[in-house]
Amino acid sequence: MESDTGFYQPNLSVRPALEALLTRTGGRFDSQARQGRVLAAALMACAETGYANLTIADIAQRARVSTATIYADYRDRDALLVAAIELVLEIVAQDVIELPDTQDPVRQVELLLIAHGAVYRDPLMIWILRMHVTLASSGHGHLHRIGRQVFEGIDRFWAAFLGGLVQAGHLQPLDPERAVPVILGPVERCTILARLACGPYHQPGPALETVARHAAHTLFAACGSASVQARLGASPAPLPPELAAGQPRDVPGALPPVPPPAAGGSPLELRLAAALAPTSERQSAADRRHRILLGAASECQARGYRLASMVEAAGRSRASTATLYKMFADKVDLFTSAVEQEGQPDVDRPLPAAPLAGQLDTLARELSDPQTAWIHSLIMASEIADTDRITALGRARWSALEQRLAAQLPQTGDELILAVNFLLGGIERTGVLGLILFGRPVVDTDQLQALCHAGAALWQAGAPQPARSATGATG
Repeated sequence: MESDTGFYQPNLSVRPALEALLTRTGGRFDSQARQGRVLAAALMACAETGYANLTIADIAQRARVSTATIYADYRDRDALLVAAIELVLEIVAQDVIELPDTQDPVRQVELLLIAHGAVYRDPLMIWILRMHVTLASSGHGHLHRIGRQVFEGIDRFWAAFLGGLVQAGHLQPLDPERAVPVILGPVERCTILARLACGPYHQPGPALETVARHAAHTLFAACGSASVQARLGASPAPLPPELAAGQPRDVPGALPPVPPPAAGGSPLELRLAAALAPTSERQSAADRRHRILLGAASECQARGYRLASMVEAAGRSRASTATLYKMFADKVDLFTSAVEQEGQPDVDRPLPAAPLAGQLDTLARELSDPQTAWIHSLIMASEIADTDRITALGRARWSALEQRLAAQLPQTGDELILAVNFLLGGIERTGVLGLILFGRPVVDTDQLQALCHAGAALWQAGAPQPARSATGATG
Protein backbone atom coordinates (compact mmCIF):
# COMPACT_ATOMS: atom_id res chain seq x y z
CA MET A 1 0.00 0.00 0.00
CA GLU A 2 0.97 3.66 -0.34
CA SER A 3 2.07 5.80 2.60
CA ASP A 4 0.86 9.28 3.48
CA THR A 5 3.80 10.69 1.50
CA GLY A 6 2.51 8.98 -1.62
CA PHE A 7 5.34 6.48 -1.91
CA TYR A 8 5.07 2.75 -1.67
CA GLN A 9 6.60 1.40 1.54
CA PRO A 10 7.97 -2.13 1.11
CA ASN A 11 8.43 -4.27 4.19
CA LEU A 12 11.56 -5.92 2.80
CA SER A 13 14.61 -4.76 4.77
CA VAL A 14 17.74 -6.55 5.86
CA ARG A 15 18.23 -4.92 9.25
CA PRO A 16 14.85 -5.91 10.78
CA ALA A 17 15.38 -9.48 9.55
CA LEU A 18 18.79 -9.66 11.25
CA GLU A 19 17.47 -8.04 14.44
CA ALA A 20 14.68 -10.64 14.54
CA LEU A 21 17.27 -13.42 14.27
CA LEU A 22 19.37 -11.82 16.98
CA THR A 23 16.48 -11.76 19.47
CA ARG A 24 15.43 -15.37 18.92
CA THR A 25 15.78 -17.39 22.07
CA GLY A 26 15.01 -21.06 21.45
CA GLY A 27 15.94 -23.85 23.78
CA ARG A 28 19.38 -25.02 24.74
CA PHE A 29 19.45 -27.51 21.89
CA ASP A 30 17.83 -25.27 19.29
CA SER A 31 20.83 -25.13 16.96
CA GLN A 32 18.94 -23.28 14.23
CA ALA A 33 18.07 -20.36 16.52
CA ARG A 34 21.62 -20.30 17.90
CA GLN A 35 23.16 -20.28 14.44
CA GLY A 36 20.86 -17.48 13.32
CA ARG A 37 21.91 -15.37 16.32
CA VAL A 38 25.60 -15.98 15.61
CA LEU A 39 25.35 -15.03 11.94
CA ALA A 40 23.25 -11.94 12.63
CA ALA A 41 25.61 -10.90 15.42
CA ALA A 42 28.62 -11.29 13.12
CA LEU A 43 27.15 -8.95 10.52
CA MET A 44 25.90 -6.38 13.03
CA ALA A 45 29.21 -6.34 14.90
CA CYS A 46 31.33 -6.13 11.77
CA ALA A 47 29.21 -3.32 10.35
CA GLU A 48 29.78 -1.30 13.53
CA THR A 49 33.44 -2.04 14.23
CA GLY A 50 34.84 -2.89 10.80
CA TYR A 51 36.51 -6.09 9.67
CA ALA A 52 39.92 -5.29 11.18
CA ASN A 53 38.47 -4.75 14.67
CA LEU A 54 36.01 -7.64 14.60
CA THR A 55 36.56 -10.27 17.31
CA ILE A 56 34.94 -13.63 17.89
CA ALA A 57 34.52 -12.65 21.55
CA ASP A 58 32.37 -9.64 20.59
CA ILE A 59 30.24 -11.80 18.29
CA ALA A 60 29.80 -14.41 21.01
CA GLN A 61 28.66 -11.79 23.51
CA ARG A 62 26.10 -10.34 21.10
CA ALA A 63 24.81 -13.79 20.16
CA ARG A 64 24.69 -14.97 23.80
CA VAL A 65 26.91 -18.00 23.14
CA SER A 66 30.45 -19.00 24.06
CA THR A 67 33.43 -18.49 21.76
CA ALA A 68 33.94 -22.26 21.84
CA THR A 69 30.48 -22.71 20.35
CA ILE A 70 31.37 -20.44 17.43
CA TYR A 71 34.72 -22.11 16.80
CA ALA A 72 32.99 -25.49 16.79
CA ASP A 73 31.07 -24.42 13.68
CA TYR A 74 33.41 -21.94 11.97
CA ARG A 75 37.17 -22.18 11.66
CA ASP A 76 37.77 -18.39 11.56
CA ARG A 77 36.21 -14.98 11.02
CA ASP A 78 36.15 -15.33 7.25
CA ALA A 79 34.21 -18.59 7.33
CA LEU A 80 31.74 -17.01 9.74
CA LEU A 81 31.26 -13.89 7.60
CA VAL A 82 30.89 -15.92 4.40
CA ALA A 83 28.08 -17.91 6.04
CA ALA A 84 26.48 -14.68 7.28
CA ILE A 85 26.55 -13.12 3.81
CA GLU A 86 25.03 -16.29 2.38
CA LEU A 87 22.23 -15.91 4.93
CA VAL A 88 21.52 -12.31 3.91
CA LEU A 89 21.48 -13.16 0.22
CA GLU A 90 19.05 -15.98 1.01
CA ILE A 91 16.79 -13.52 2.86
CA VAL A 92 16.83 -11.13 -0.11
CA ALA A 93 16.18 -13.97 -2.57
CA GLN A 94 13.24 -15.46 -0.65
CA ASP A 95 11.45 -12.30 0.45
CA VAL A 96 8.77 -11.10 -1.94
CA ILE A 97 7.69 -7.50 -2.43
CA GLU A 98 3.92 -7.38 -2.70
CA LEU A 99 2.42 -5.59 -5.67
CA PRO A 100 1.16 -2.10 -4.77
CA ASP A 101 -2.58 -1.62 -4.59
CA THR A 102 -3.10 0.59 -7.63
CA GLN A 103 -4.74 -0.01 -11.02
CA ASP A 104 -2.44 2.45 -12.82
CA PRO A 105 0.27 0.32 -14.52
CA VAL A 106 2.72 3.24 -14.77
CA ARG A 107 2.34 4.01 -11.08
CA GLN A 108 2.62 0.31 -10.26
CA VAL A 109 5.98 0.03 -12.02
CA GLU A 110 7.17 3.24 -10.37
CA LEU A 111 6.29 2.04 -6.88
CA LEU A 112 7.84 -1.38 -7.44
CA LEU A 113 11.06 0.28 -8.64
CA ILE A 114 11.10 2.37 -5.46
CA ALA A 115 10.62 -0.77 -3.39
CA HIS A 116 13.37 -2.49 -5.36
CA GLY A 117 15.84 0.36 -4.79
CA ALA A 118 14.95 0.70 -1.12
CA VAL A 119 16.41 -2.76 -0.47
CA TYR A 120 19.85 -1.51 -1.52
CA ARG A 121 19.61 1.96 0.03
CA ASP A 122 20.02 0.58 3.56
CA PRO A 123 23.60 1.33 4.75
CA LEU A 124 23.78 -2.13 6.32
CA MET A 125 23.01 -3.74 2.97
CA ILE A 126 25.68 -1.61 1.30
CA TRP A 127 28.22 -2.74 3.89
CA ILE A 128 27.23 -6.39 3.40
CA LEU A 129 27.78 -6.05 -0.35
CA ARG A 130 31.18 -4.49 0.35
CA MET A 131 32.10 -7.54 2.38
CA HIS A 132 30.78 -9.69 -0.46
CA VAL A 133 33.18 -7.93 -2.85
CA THR A 134 36.10 -8.35 -0.44
CA LEU A 135 35.56 -12.04 0.29
CA ALA A 136 34.42 -13.15 -3.17
CA SER A 137 37.61 -11.79 -4.75
CA SER A 138 39.84 -13.38 -2.09
CA GLY A 139 39.31 -17.11 -2.10
CA HIS A 140 35.53 -17.41 -1.67
CA GLY A 141 34.47 -17.44 -5.30
CA HIS A 142 31.28 -19.38 -4.58
CA LEU A 143 29.83 -16.08 -3.33
CA HIS A 144 29.84 -14.98 -6.96
CA ARG A 145 27.53 -17.87 -7.80
CA ILE A 146 25.17 -17.11 -4.91
CA GLY A 147 25.02 -13.41 -5.79
CA ARG A 148 24.29 -14.30 -9.39
CA GLN A 149 21.42 -16.56 -8.34
CA VAL A 150 19.88 -13.74 -6.30
CA PHE A 151 19.98 -11.28 -9.18
CA GLU A 152 18.67 -13.89 -11.60
CA GLY A 153 15.73 -14.40 -9.24
CA ILE A 154 15.08 -10.65 -9.24
CA ASP A 155 15.18 -10.66 -13.03
CA ARG A 156 12.68 -13.54 -13.19
CA PHE A 157 10.28 -11.65 -10.92
CA TRP A 158 10.44 -8.57 -13.13
CA ALA A 159 10.20 -10.57 -16.35
CA ALA A 160 7.03 -12.24 -15.07
CA PHE A 161 5.65 -8.90 -13.87
CA LEU A 162 6.25 -7.19 -17.22
CA GLY A 163 4.79 -10.24 -18.95
CA GLY A 164 1.62 -9.74 -16.93
CA LEU A 165 1.42 -6.12 -18.09
CA VAL A 166 1.77 -7.31 -21.68
CA GLN A 167 -1.06 -9.81 -21.22
CA ALA A 168 -3.22 -7.10 -19.66
CA GLY A 169 -2.68 -4.91 -22.72
CA HIS A 170 -0.68 -2.19 -20.95
CA LEU A 171 2.62 -2.95 -22.69
CA GLN A 172 3.46 -4.05 -26.20
CA PRO A 173 5.09 -7.53 -26.40
CA LEU A 174 8.71 -6.98 -25.43
CA ASP A 175 11.87 -8.96 -24.74
CA PRO A 176 12.34 -9.10 -20.94
CA GLU A 177 16.01 -10.13 -21.21
CA ARG A 178 16.74 -6.68 -22.59
CA ALA A 179 13.98 -4.62 -20.98
CA VAL A 180 14.51 -5.72 -17.36
CA PRO A 181 18.20 -4.69 -16.98
CA VAL A 182 17.53 -1.37 -18.70
CA ILE A 183 14.68 -0.57 -16.29
CA LEU A 184 16.30 -1.86 -13.10
CA GLY A 185 19.75 -0.49 -13.90
CA PRO A 186 19.00 3.21 -13.25
CA VAL A 187 17.46 2.40 -9.85
CA GLU A 188 20.37 0.18 -8.81
CA ARG A 189 22.82 2.76 -10.10
CA CYS A 190 21.46 5.58 -7.92
CA THR A 191 21.43 3.36 -4.81
CA ILE A 192 23.83 0.42 -4.63
CA LEU A 193 26.39 1.52 -7.25
CA ALA A 194 26.45 5.13 -6.09
CA ARG A 195 27.32 4.02 -2.57
CA LEU A 196 29.76 1.29 -3.61
CA ALA A 197 31.63 3.48 -6.08
CA CYS A 198 31.58 6.82 -4.28
CA GLY A 199 31.69 5.99 -0.57
CA PRO A 200 29.21 4.55 1.91
CA TYR A 201 27.44 7.83 2.70
CA HIS A 202 27.63 9.57 -0.65
CA GLN A 203 24.44 9.90 -2.68
CA PRO A 204 25.22 11.66 -5.95
CA GLY A 205 22.64 12.36 -8.60
CA PRO A 206 18.84 12.27 -8.42
CA ALA A 207 16.75 10.74 -5.66
CA LEU A 208 15.48 7.20 -5.92
CA GLU A 209 11.85 8.31 -6.28
CA THR A 210 12.74 10.64 -9.16
CA VAL A 211 14.72 7.94 -10.96
CA ALA A 212 11.91 5.40 -10.53
CA ARG A 213 9.35 7.84 -11.90
CA HIS A 214 11.58 8.65 -14.89
CA ALA A 215 12.26 4.97 -15.66
CA ALA A 216 8.59 3.99 -15.44
CA HIS A 217 7.50 6.89 -17.64
CA THR A 218 10.21 6.11 -20.21
CA LEU A 219 9.20 2.45 -20.33
CA PHE A 220 5.54 3.17 -21.03
CA ALA A 221 6.17 6.14 -23.34
CA ALA A 222 8.26 3.84 -25.55
CA CYS A 223 6.72 0.41 -24.98
CA GLY A 224 3.22 1.09 -23.71
CA SER A 225 0.05 0.33 -25.58
CA ALA A 226 -1.33 3.10 -27.77
CA SER A 227 -3.82 4.14 -25.10
CA VAL A 228 -1.15 4.32 -22.38
CA GLN A 229 1.22 6.26 -24.63
CA ALA A 230 -1.50 8.74 -25.48
CA ARG A 231 -2.36 9.18 -21.80
CA LEU A 232 1.29 9.99 -21.08
CA GLY A 233 1.36 12.59 -23.82
CA ALA A 234 3.58 10.51 -26.11
CA SER A 235 2.86 9.98 -29.78
CA PRO A 236 1.70 6.36 -30.09
CA ALA A 237 4.43 4.43 -31.90
CA PRO A 238 5.40 0.79 -32.38
CA LEU A 239 7.96 -0.80 -30.12
CA PRO A 240 11.62 -0.27 -31.08
CA PRO A 241 12.82 -3.52 -32.72
CA GLU A 242 15.70 -3.79 -30.24
CA LEU A 243 13.14 -4.42 -27.48
CA ALA A 244 10.48 -6.38 -29.34
CA ALA A 245 9.72 -9.97 -28.39
CA GLY A 246 10.54 -12.64 -30.94
CA GLN A 247 13.21 -10.61 -32.71
CA PRO A 248 16.54 -12.22 -33.70
CA ARG A 249 18.96 -12.37 -30.80
CA ASP A 250 21.85 -10.84 -32.70
CA VAL A 251 22.55 -7.15 -32.19
CA PRO A 252 21.10 -4.98 -34.98
CA GLY A 253 23.69 -2.86 -36.72
CA ALA A 254 27.47 -2.84 -36.51
CA LEU A 255 29.21 -1.28 -33.55
CA PRO A 256 32.65 0.32 -33.79
CA PRO A 257 35.62 -1.97 -33.11
CA VAL A 258 37.37 -1.86 -29.78
CA PRO A 259 39.96 0.93 -30.01
CA PRO A 260 43.58 -0.10 -29.55
CA PRO A 261 45.07 0.62 -26.12
CA ALA A 262 46.67 4.00 -25.73
CA ALA A 263 50.42 4.34 -25.16
CA GLY A 264 51.25 2.85 -21.77
CA GLY A 265 47.85 1.22 -21.54
CA SER A 266 48.97 -2.36 -22.14
CA PRO A 267 47.93 -5.06 -19.66
CA LEU A 268 49.29 -4.62 -16.19
CA GLU A 269 51.64 -7.61 -16.21
CA LEU A 270 53.30 -6.46 -19.43
CA ARG A 271 53.83 -3.00 -18.03
CA LEU A 272 55.35 -4.44 -14.88
CA ALA A 273 57.67 -6.64 -16.96
CA ALA A 274 58.77 -3.60 -18.95
CA ALA A 275 59.45 -1.67 -15.74
CA LEU A 276 61.55 -4.57 -14.43
CA ALA A 277 63.60 -4.93 -17.63
CA PRO A 278 67.34 -4.26 -17.13
CA THR A 279 68.52 -0.80 -18.07
CA SER A 280 71.91 0.85 -18.14
CA GLU A 281 70.53 3.98 -16.55
CA ARG A 282 70.15 4.36 -12.83
CA GLN A 283 66.48 4.45 -11.87
CA SER A 284 65.17 7.59 -10.24
CA ALA A 285 63.15 7.57 -7.04
CA ALA A 286 60.01 8.25 -9.11
CA ASP A 287 60.78 5.25 -11.36
CA ARG A 288 61.27 2.98 -8.35
CA ARG A 289 58.02 4.16 -6.83
CA HIS A 290 56.22 3.57 -10.13
CA ARG A 291 57.64 0.03 -10.36
CA ILE A 292 56.67 -0.78 -6.78
CA LEU A 293 53.12 0.44 -7.31
CA LEU A 294 52.85 -1.67 -10.47
CA GLY A 295 53.94 -4.65 -8.38
CA ALA A 296 51.35 -3.79 -5.73
CA ALA A 297 48.66 -3.45 -8.40
CA SER A 298 49.67 -6.82 -9.87
CA GLU A 299 49.48 -8.41 -6.41
CA CYS A 300 46.03 -6.95 -5.75
CA GLN A 301 44.79 -7.98 -9.20
CA ALA A 302 45.98 -11.55 -8.67
CA ARG A 303 44.90 -12.18 -5.06
CA GLY A 304 42.36 -9.53 -4.09
CA TYR A 305 42.87 -6.90 -1.40
CA ARG A 306 42.25 -9.12 1.61
CA LEU A 307 44.93 -11.67 0.65
CA ALA A 308 47.34 -9.18 -0.90
CA SER A 309 50.46 -8.60 1.17
CA MET A 310 53.32 -6.13 1.22
CA VAL A 311 55.82 -8.99 1.18
CA GLU A 312 54.38 -10.40 -2.06
CA ALA A 313 54.12 -6.92 -3.57
CA ALA A 314 57.79 -6.37 -2.79
CA GLY A 315 58.67 -9.65 -4.49
CA ARG A 316 56.69 -8.78 -7.61
CA SER A 317 58.46 -5.43 -7.91
CA ARG A 318 61.89 -6.83 -6.96
CA ALA A 319 62.22 -4.55 -3.98
CA SER A 320 62.83 -5.30 -0.33
CA THR A 321 60.02 -5.11 2.21
CA ALA A 322 62.16 -2.59 4.10
CA THR A 323 62.04 -0.33 1.03
CA LEU A 324 58.27 -0.61 0.90
CA TYR A 325 57.89 0.26 4.56
CA LYS A 326 60.14 3.29 4.08
CA MET A 327 57.96 4.55 1.26
CA PHE A 328 54.50 3.55 2.56
CA ALA A 329 53.10 3.59 6.07
CA ASP A 330 51.20 0.30 5.84
CA LYS A 331 49.18 -1.97 3.58
CA VAL A 332 46.36 0.53 3.22
CA ASP A 333 48.78 3.27 2.15
CA LEU A 334 50.54 1.01 -0.37
CA PHE A 335 47.46 -0.33 -2.13
CA THR A 336 45.66 3.00 -1.97
CA SER A 337 48.65 4.55 -3.73
CA ALA A 338 48.60 1.73 -6.30
CA VAL A 339 44.96 2.25 -7.18
CA GLU A 340 45.49 6.03 -7.27
CA GLN A 341 48.27 5.52 -9.83
CA GLU A 342 46.34 3.04 -11.98
CA GLY A 343 42.78 4.26 -11.52
CA GLN A 344 42.90 7.94 -12.43
CA PRO A 345 39.89 8.77 -14.65
CA ASP A 346 40.44 9.76 -18.25
CA VAL A 347 38.07 12.69 -18.62
CA ASP A 348 39.46 13.76 -21.99
CA ARG A 349 39.14 10.42 -23.79
CA PRO A 350 36.55 11.10 -26.51
CA LEU A 351 33.71 8.78 -27.33
CA PRO A 352 33.49 7.61 -30.95
CA ALA A 353 31.59 9.60 -33.54
CA ALA A 354 28.87 6.96 -33.62
CA PRO A 355 25.19 6.57 -32.76
CA LEU A 356 24.37 6.58 -29.08
CA ALA A 357 24.38 2.77 -28.89
CA GLY A 358 27.98 2.74 -30.13
CA GLN A 359 29.03 5.30 -27.54
CA LEU A 360 27.39 3.26 -24.80
CA ASP A 361 29.15 0.18 -26.11
CA THR A 362 32.51 1.91 -25.75
CA LEU A 363 31.76 2.80 -22.13
CA ALA A 364 30.41 -0.71 -21.44
CA ARG A 365 33.61 -2.34 -22.69
CA GLU A 366 35.72 -0.07 -20.53
CA LEU A 367 33.60 -0.80 -17.44
CA SER A 368 33.73 -4.58 -17.96
CA ASP A 369 37.45 -4.80 -18.78
CA PRO A 370 38.93 -7.57 -16.62
CA GLN A 371 42.21 -5.66 -16.49
CA THR A 372 40.53 -2.97 -14.39
CA ALA A 373 38.34 -5.25 -12.28
CA TRP A 374 40.81 -5.08 -9.41
CA ILE A 375 40.40 -1.28 -9.33
CA HIS A 376 36.64 -1.59 -8.94
CA SER A 377 37.11 -4.31 -6.33
CA LEU A 378 39.53 -2.25 -4.25
CA ILE A 379 37.37 0.88 -4.42
CA MET A 380 34.42 -1.22 -3.19
CA ALA A 381 36.33 -3.37 -0.68
CA SER A 382 34.99 -3.02 2.86
CA GLU A 383 38.41 -2.69 4.49
CA ILE A 384 39.51 0.33 2.47
CA ALA A 385 36.47 1.83 0.73
CA ASP A 386 35.69 4.53 3.28
CA THR A 387 39.20 6.00 3.42
CA ASP A 388 39.25 9.59 2.16
CA ARG A 389 41.67 8.92 -0.69
CA ILE A 390 39.75 5.95 -2.08
CA THR A 391 36.43 7.75 -1.72
CA ALA A 392 37.80 10.76 -3.60
CA LEU A 393 39.12 8.54 -6.38
CA GLY A 394 35.83 6.67 -6.67
CA ARG A 395 33.89 9.92 -6.97
CA ALA A 396 36.34 11.25 -9.56
CA ARG A 397 35.95 8.13 -11.71
CA TRP A 398 32.16 8.25 -11.35
CA SER A 399 32.06 11.94 -12.32
CA ALA A 400 34.38 11.44 -15.31
CA LEU A 401 32.19 8.64 -16.66
CA GLU A 402 29.08 10.79 -16.40
CA GLN A 403 30.79 13.82 -17.94
CA ARG A 404 31.97 11.86 -20.97
CA LEU A 405 28.43 10.67 -21.73
CA ALA A 406 26.77 13.96 -20.82
CA ALA A 407 28.91 15.75 -23.39
CA GLN A 408 27.18 13.70 -26.11
CA LEU A 409 23.60 14.44 -25.05
CA PRO A 410 21.41 17.46 -25.85
CA GLN A 411 19.59 17.61 -22.50
CA THR A 412 20.41 20.12 -19.78
CA GLY A 413 19.85 20.40 -16.03
CA ASP A 414 17.87 17.70 -14.26
CA GLU A 415 16.85 16.06 -17.53
CA LEU A 416 20.51 15.56 -18.41
CA ILE A 417 21.24 14.01 -15.01
CA LEU A 418 18.33 11.61 -15.39
CA ALA A 419 19.30 10.73 -18.96
CA VAL A 420 22.90 9.91 -18.00
CA ASN A 421 21.76 7.80 -15.03
CA PHE A 422 19.24 5.95 -17.20
CA LEU A 423 21.63 5.21 -20.06
CA LEU A 424 24.49 4.07 -17.83
CA GLY A 425 22.31 2.01 -15.48
CA GLY A 426 21.74 -1.04 -17.64
CA ILE A 427 25.33 -1.43 -18.83
CA GLU A 428 26.75 -0.88 -15.34
CA ARG A 429 24.33 -3.44 -13.92
CA THR A 430 25.52 -6.02 -16.42
CA GLY A 431 29.14 -4.84 -16.59
CA VAL A 432 30.42 -3.55 -13.25
CA LEU A 433 27.98 -5.35 -10.98
CA GLY A 434 28.30 -8.51 -13.03
CA LEU A 435 32.09 -8.35 -12.94
CA ILE A 436 32.47 -7.53 -9.25
CA LEU A 437 29.52 -9.27 -7.59
CA PHE A 438 29.26 -12.30 -9.87
CA GLY A 439 32.76 -12.84 -11.29
CA ARG A 440 34.03 -12.55 -14.83
CA PRO A 441 32.13 -15.46 -16.46
CA VAL A 442 28.81 -13.65 -16.12
CA VAL A 443 29.94 -10.60 -18.12
CA ASP A 444 28.79 -11.36 -21.66
CA THR A 445 30.01 -8.81 -24.22
CA ASP A 446 27.27 -9.78 -26.67
CA GLN A 447 24.68 -9.15 -23.96
CA LEU A 448 26.30 -5.81 -23.20
CA GLN A 449 26.05 -4.82 -26.86
CA ALA A 450 22.39 -5.82 -26.93
CA LEU A 451 21.72 -3.74 -23.82
CA CYS A 452 23.48 -0.74 -25.36
CA HIS A 453 21.09 -0.91 -28.30
CA ALA A 454 18.06 -1.57 -26.11
CA GLY A 455 18.87 1.21 -23.65
CA ALA A 456 19.52 3.75 -26.40
CA ALA A 457 16.37 2.74 -28.30
CA LEU A 458 14.17 2.84 -25.20
CA TRP A 459 15.47 6.21 -24.09
CA GLN A 460 15.27 7.80 -27.54
CA ALA A 461 11.74 6.50 -28.08
CA GLY A 462 10.41 7.27 -24.62
CA ALA A 463 12.12 10.44 -23.48
CA PRO A 464 11.29 13.92 -24.83
CA GLN A 465 14.09 14.92 -27.19
CA PRO A 466 14.94 18.63 -27.37
CA ALA A 467 16.05 20.15 -30.64
CA ARG A 468 19.74 19.72 -31.25
CA SER A 469 22.11 22.59 -31.79
CA ALA A 470 24.42 22.76 -34.79
CA THR A 471 27.21 21.36 -32.64
CA GLY A 472 25.06 18.74 -30.91
CA ALA A 473 26.49 15.27 -30.51
CA THR A 474 25.16 12.14 -32.10
CA GLY A 475 22.27 10.45 -30.38
